[in-house]
Amino acid sequence: MKKNIILSLLIAFTINLNAQDQIVVQASKRAIHRFYSGIFKSISLKTYNAISQNKIDVYKDDKLQKTYTPAELKKIGQYSIKVTKDVYFEKEKTYKTCDTTEMITFEGTWLWGFKRVNPTLYAWYYKRPKDGEDNMLLLGYLNAGQFNALLGEYEWKTIENFTSGTKDIVTISSMFADRWKKYKAFGPELYNAAISDRATIWENIEFTNKMAGDDVKSRFQMIRSIRIKPDPSNPEFDYDSTYQIPFITDSLMGFGFIIKIVNDPLTGSINTMLFAISPLYDPTGIGSENAFVDEMYWIKKDDLEKILKPDDWKLISEIIYLAFSERLNCECFF
Repeated sequence: MKKNIILSLLIAFTINLNAQDQIVVQASKRAIHRFYSGIFKSISLKTYNAISQNKIDVYKDDKLQKTYTPAELKKIGQYSIKVTKDVYFEKEKTYKTCDTTEMITFEGTWLWGFKRVNPTLYAWYYKRPKDGEDNMLLLGYLNAGQFNALLGEYEWKTIENFTSGTKDIVTISSMFADRWKKYKAFGPELYNAAISDRATIWENIEFTNKMAGDDVKSRFQMIRSIRIKPDPSNPEFDYDSTYQIPFITDSLMGFGFIIKIVNDPLTGSINTMLFAISPLYDPTGIGSENAFVDEMYWIKKDDLEKILKPDDWKLISEIIYLAFSERLNCECFF
């Protein structure tokens, strides 16, 4: 199913590109976080709407003995806050500043995490604005069949992927951290192959210049600054200096892909093929999630097949899918 989705995305985007023979997409750390945040928020919104419209049962405990009534659901998580307001007094024809209280009721944005209790039951958790970052409260339990009926195929598959074999609560942060850890795991394989000359490394997207392993090492070594105090007896005298360290593969910021589009003149069908991969990095060396990213070098698919393991290819397929989803939904980002 996922391959069909990817193909549909590629076909749609090829039309936008006037049938060019290749597409370049990036899956940066920021884009990956945004992608999974979008999935999580979509799941949360659908769940909240179904709960608020009484379309699914919310159980009070994992024994499934009692469900919340609509009135009880409305009271979950509500709390009052003190506010200062300007109140108009009709008799005196004037406004006065008064202290009062307001009731804050449950909102869809409060849904913050879920976990699989057993194959047929999921627990949902929420976090209120007044609570601490990690202070989640149990909302209730949802039947897996009803939960499944709410969601699209990819949303449900995402839930199964992230809850399978774990009893931890899945949140936006844990969802992203899990996938980012797996996605960047083959980054060191690409870098080590590059610096040891086990693959042909291309300097740019035109594939005109090759890079030797030593060239890769020197170009992407990282510059760090340090303040030096040469004379302990004179602490006021110091100066700034810089030093270089080898590239740290943990600072990889994502991956770029070149996808070849092949039009079959006999059938009129459009086929797609991965042509090359480029690790992304932050040229400033800061490495923050919102940092600007750039391609390091390109490795063609023939060389990739000598480097990567079968599980790596499964993750590459996933990353390409989300990269296209991100680009189709926000073309201005790339």
